[in-house]
Amino acid sequence: MVRMCLNKKINIVKNYFTENKNIKTFSNEPLSVYTDGGTKPNPGLCVCGYVIIDHQDEVIADRVETIGYGNNLQAEYGGVRLALEDAPHLTSGPVNIYTDNYCVYNQLNGMWQIHKDYISKIHEELRSLEQMHHGTISYNWVRGNNPNTKKIDAMCTSKLKKIYG
Repeated sequence: MVRMCLNKKINIVKNYFTENKNIKTFSNEPLSVYTDGGTKPNPGLCVCGYVIIDHQDEVIADRVETIGYGNNLQAEYGGVRLALEDAPHLTSGPVNIYTDNYCVYNQLNGMWQIHKDYISKIHEELRSLEQMHHGTISYNWVRGNNPNTKKIDAMCTSKLKKIYG
């Protein structure tokens, strides 16, 4: 199961943004965040990440991480988790999170029930992370052929290929 200690993870995120010189500066402008996750095999090692696009359609940040053993749904939620952890360091404005996973989209918007305890725990952690952000957060579904979704999908696939060959 994928479990994360939020305090430890937040410190890792702060260090990531302090050390990464390619991150643009903080603002109150809206951000669009495209998330993805995957496993190999399923269940297997989870890889997830995001690409953040600013209001001028420029990529201002991206991140791909391995988050342990789990299934594809946990990996997809992991991408959203990383986005929620990092977005408060980039903007105090609105954050529009896009996922190509219809289940994640519907569960985060309260349209579908969550039937698995391990997903309920992840969902609760995401709601806690939402409280760290002062702007509005929206969850949106986007087709997998969206150019920004393709970017993060390719990054996740590349990370898995590096690990498994």
